[in-house]
Amino acid sequence: MKKMIPLLLLFGCIHAFAQKNWDLGVGLGGAYYIGELDPFPDGIGLIRPAGVGFLRYQLNNTIALRADGVIGMVAGADSRFKDRERINRGLRFYSPFLEGAARIEIYPFGLYKNPVLAQKSESSGATGPSSSVPSEKKLRKISPFISIGAGLSYAYPYINYQEIDGPNPALDYTKVAADRQNRTFLAPIIPVGGGLRIRINQRTSLGLEAAIRIRFSDYLDGLKAVSNSKADDWYAVGLITLSRSFGKAKQQGLENTNGTQTGLTDSQAMNALPDADRDSVPDASDKCPNLPGFARFEGCPDTDLDGIPDSDDACPNDPGPVQLKGCPGSDRDLDGIADVADKCPDMPGIVLYEGCPDTDDDGIPDHKDNCPGIKGMPSLMGCPDTDGDGVADQYDTCPDKPGSAANSGCPGPIAQYLVGVPFKALYFNSQKQDWFESSYLTLTEVIQILNDNPSYKIRIEGHTDNSGELPANQLLSEQRAKKCYDYLLQKGIDASRMQYSGFGASRPAPSKNPNSTEARQLSRRVEIYFFKS
Repeated sequence: MKKMIPLLLLFGCIHAFAQKNWDLGVGLGGAYYIGELDPFPDGIGLIRPAGVGFLRYQLNNTIALRADGVIGMVAGADSRFKDRERINRGLRFYSPFLEGAARIEIYPFGLYKNPVLAQKSESSGATGPSSSVPSEKKLRKISPFISIGAGLSYAYPYINYQEIDGPNPALDYTKVAADRQNRTFLAPIIPVGGGLRIRINQRTSLGLEAAIRIRFSDYLDGLKAVSNSKADDWYAVGLITLSRSFGKAKQQGLENTNGTQTGLTDSQAMNALPDADRDSVPDASDKCPNLPGFARFEGCPDTDLDGIPDSDDACPNDPGPVQLKGCPGSDRDLDGIADVADKCPDMPGIVLYEGCPDTDDDGIPDHKDNCPGIKGMPSLMGCPDTDGDGVADQYDTCPDKPGSAANSGCPGPIAQYLVGVPFKALYFNSQKQDWFESSYLTLTEVIQILNDNPSYKIRIEGHTDNSGELPANQLLSEQRAKKCYDYLLQKGIDASRMQYSGFGASRPAPSKNPNSTEARQLSRRVEIYFFKS
């Protein structure tokens, strides 16, 4: 019996303090991955959505027990790094996760301003104006807390190894196989964090919280051997929560025996007005009456907490500065211009041209330049006209001889491609200038035909598939044609016998399905045509 006395006393203290001891809550926020594909501190990683449902029991004035269920996603990418080697490797992943955990919340300043007085007032059962302390007065409006716990996390990563056109040359596939064989999905976690519990009214609380999940596994991202990792993957979750208490409670000082409210503070009077979304902004002055928000935004929400209401935020789920309309300031091409304001986010440029480069320095930015790799004239959209006949070299069959547009830039009849000599084609990797090894055999055939027929000339035409942006595709097609031109020049073919130009993605290889992998591969080509001048 003596052993039961301390337990009975503890239960009595808990019962005396208890005012709606149980809370049910939900929350929304974001999850941030901490691992090998997180660029911090050199950059900002990817933030993905997360949500929580929880049950909380307020043990006493300073301690609460809580059970959480969290669902969300984390993601990471080599493209977020400033390291060019990382960017070229191009690994990406995203991983949905489920989490269950038990936590202890510790409120160092307590939930009550005066717990002893609160206990006496609640125990007395007093009502009406005679109550010594109204219950709204006893509760703190803002209560900071720290938390720690333990649980399990299940994650299933999806990895993009950038194998669009075959194996990624930057990867060791023995390590890829090892990761696929050894990866685990379920791992223990220790959540450590803190936050604020903001009292809206007697039963409702708003919460702002964040916690790092110390996860005892290196396969949250599905990568270990590939990335030569020696540390476990962690993640952090930040949430805005809303909880509602339940259970019996006395409402001292709020109503008299006639049911009319008396002795209300300004805060209580506000709570008495209609407030459908329970955000403490009365519906009469709430511009978003059905969405919980903030008073400074006239009742409208700011989901990402970046100081810009969702109605004015171009990226309401991702925090960003005001000058970028609330979007995050990532800068993939490292040109000092945020991607959201960058017309060419994957090509370093300058502010004058809205983040686009002027590769050929002709005063026309690449995204408006039809020939971004060759210095040209504004009247021809940045393309050159060597013979000054008004036909851009790109479309001029005789770029060194003035002619007419009707004759494709030639002075006389249009030079016809030789019917008896089929054109030759070379094929390239995706988004690269590198041709396949078989191209050397094709170029050897071209050299042989030209050496055997001194009167023959060639036109080298570069092409790309339709997967990239217009300026980048045009430049890439010209670079591919120029590479063939340079190779043949190096092998002794006179420059006067060769012309080259690029057509971007404007002339895809014939196919019933131009978006198929096969059609795109056939479109990544250089075609060499033979003709006599």
